[in-house]
Amino acid sequence: MHRLAAAAQAGLDFVPGVDAEALLAACSVDLWERRAEFVDLDDALERLLTELPAEVCEAYGLDLG
Repeated sequence: MHRLAAAAQAGLDFVPGVDAEALLAACSVDLWERRAEFVDLDDALERLLTELPAEVCEAYGLDLG
């Protein structure tokens, strides 16, 4: 279930966030090591998160499209 739908179903007034650094680390990606490949941190996060495997996005309820 997507995080937004799960939060709504649970009656939450907020959607719990996902720690991008921890999420990338769980996929064996070191954010700070890879950061130098990109213009800035925002660019690094945007690009690295789009490289996550589909099953990880599904498990975390991420909609990165």
